[in-house]
Amino acid sequence: MNEEKIPEGAPTLKVIAMPKDSNVDGDIFGGWIAANVDLAGSIPAIVRAGGRVVTAAIQDLSIKKPAFVGDLLSFYAEISSTGRTSMTVTVTVIAERRNASVSHVAVGKVVYVAVDENRRPCPLPPFDRPG
Repeated sequence: MNEEKIPEGAPTLKVIAMPKDSNVDGDIFGGWIAANVDLAGSIPAIVRAGGRVVTAAIQDLSIKKPAFVGDLLSFYAEISSTGRTSMTVTVTVIAERRNASVSHVAVGKVVYVAVDENRRPCPLPPFDRPG
């Protein structure tokens, strides 16, 4: 095992990187990682909005290390800030390799906007803190 640690808590999304997601050398496409970052980030955004959201921006996506065919990629998504209709979700991507090592593959920040049934921005509902 290397010194990198898996973030605490359960991942929002887990996916095994497959050959169709890679180039001819087995390196996973950055676009595939980006699509899964967006998908993982949308999950807490939908919960916080209490309904429909749309992706407004990928503010930042840094690929720190390569991912390979056969890696188990875990996407940890957490809302880092909210506005009136929007929220920013930070997504950390961790690869668990077949040799049992762990690597921080990527980190991204994605902005989502809550929308109504007409797909127009709408205010986020009040946040009720537990307890």
